[in-house]
Amino acid sequence: GDVMNEEDCEDVINTIHPDKSNEGRKDDLRRIRRSLKSRAYNRTLQLNAAIRAFLCGQENFHQAFDTLFAADFVIPSLQDLSDDVRDAGVKAMGAALTVFPSQRTVVDSILKIMPPLPSTGDKEKSDAQFERWISDKEKGASSDTSAMENRAWKEASTSLLQRTIECYGIIAGSTSDPMIAREMIFTLINLASNRPELQLLCFRSLQHASSIQGFHSLEDMFENERESLLREWLSSGK
Repeated sequence: GDVMNEEDCEDVINTIHPDKSNEGRKDDLRRIRRSLKSRAYNRTLQLNAAIRAFLCGQENFHQAFDTLFAADFVIPSLQDLSDDVRDAGVKAMGAALTVFPSQRTVVDSILKIMPPLPSTGDKEKSDAQFERWISDKEKGASSDTSAMENRAWKEASTSLLQRTIECYGIIAGSTSDPMIAREMIFTLINLASNRPELQLLCFRSLQHASSIQGFHSLEDMFENERESLLREWLSSGK
């Protein structure tokens, strides 16, 4: 196809990301920004358009858009109160891992903002970790907004946990760094061992990872990683 010039790239980015654009009438831009802020459905549509452009973009488009994609789409979407936006955010994260060369930086940035996975079977400890995560998110918010968001995040705790587990599988499947993939796989195995009630979610996430990696089955992926997983298991003292 035709190569996009600098003006074309700018037009596409302004279309996908009007809330950061200075093109157009100010009142129209304000209306668009309000709509994106208040309507999760519109944010989901915007994010899906950004993912499509990111995956199809040529080199000069990536030069102009990649930093915006990571900072304004991937990271915020994974922290959105809407589960639909978070769902699209997981796809955006997978897209980022297929394009960005700095895999460890991407993964570390993502895991830093995701809710903590329960590390043990101790529910009280897990709940305390989640409370700390919510508190960290609310720093700087007004007391009224903070109280409302606190309730909303607590109500979303189950879907947040599901999305976080899903994220680990997408990272394991999408990353080009085999060490990162093994870390994610072992984390999910360990979580399933510590929290039997999460075994099905972990199984589905691992199954998805094996499918993305091109294995015919989860068993094939485990067989391929058998030695490294065994070493990790033995060193963990399980």
